Amino acid sequence: MNRLPRKDFSKFVSTHADQIYNHAYRMLRDRLEAEEAVQDIFLKVHRALAGFRGDSEMRTWLYRITVNTCLTRLRKKPQPHVYPDGPDGIETETQWDSIAADVNNPEKLLIEKDAKNFVIKTLEQVSAEDKAILLLFHVDELKYEEIAGVLGIPVGTVCTRLYRARKNLRHFWKKELER
Repeated sequence: MNRLPRKDFSKFVSTHADQIYNHAYRMLRDRLEAEEAVQDIFLKVHRALAGFRGDSEMRTWLYRITVNTCLTRLRKKPQPHVYPDGPDGIETETQWDSIAADVNNPEKLLIEKDAKNFVIKTLEQVSAEDKAILLLFHVDELKYEEIAGVLGIPVGTVCTRLYRARKNLRHFWKKELER
């Protein structure tokens, strides 16, 4: 698979674009930043495709480029604070409109929104490396071997880093609960 014709590359992009965007968005927490990252990722893939040796699965290689691109962007850009309801905790009218629009159970939707915002706020406090490994395992559901390939580390190191990342997340989780 050293050279993909343009038609095949377009199919490759359309097949993987959503999952790559979702992962980039979860890491970067900014829609425009994630969209730009996805463009960079597929440009890197296109340029590097000729050198892809097939030592790992294409999916693992694609995630590796995605994680590295996102980590680079996170290191270059200072992270703003996450405001689930908007700056200074002020809720916007559109948020309440969307909650009210759920005629089935607005209370459940509000609880889910609060829980999701709590998890996001806590996840934003861990390092970018911890966030990457947590997302790869718990959200993208990659196996230890796949994560090792993505991050370019031994499987044993994946286990160690995942343990440390969970421990750090737990620490920040408890801090948030105490507030």
